[in-house]
Amino acid sequence: MGDTQAELCGSEFQKLITGEIYGPCPSINLQKELALHNCLLRLISSGLLCSAHDISEGGIALAVAESCIIGSIGARIKADGNLNPYEYLFSESQSRVLVSLKREKEKAFLEQCARFSVSANRFGTVGGSKISFTELFEVELKEAAEIWNLALSEKMGVQVQ
Repeated sequence: MGDTQAELCGSEFQKLITGEIYGPCPSINLQKELALHNCLLRLISSGLLCSAHDISEGGIALAVAESCIIGSIGARIKADGNLNPYEYLFSESQSRVLVSLKREKEKAFLEQCARFSVSANRFGTVGGSKISFTELFEVELKEAAEIWNLALSEKMGVQVQ
């Protein structure tokens, strides 16, 4: 949910690739942010969502990975064709949320999004044992979970056994 822009400045991706953070931060439109949250509240209270995850540090790629790891289920994602795949997956544009829902609830979901003027794009499916970003890379869910858990424990200064 929400719009992804080519906003890599100040992102984790930029830091990883260049070793630096520079350039303008992603812009925020407070009216769009409010509409997104009001829409999410309606979707949750209506029971239309299976899951929701903020899209922030690391962009869509990290939100998908964290959701898959926490939910113990894989996903197959295709980047939007209007942006460079890396911009789409790692942009840290504001006012976006990754959601999952059952196919039979898609029409009602889209109607609610339209009601609140929130854009929504289907770009993947949930299932399997891999996190796959088609045409770019894929990783076994188990391997991703091990890496994620090690990174988290490292940041917290805790040893995992």
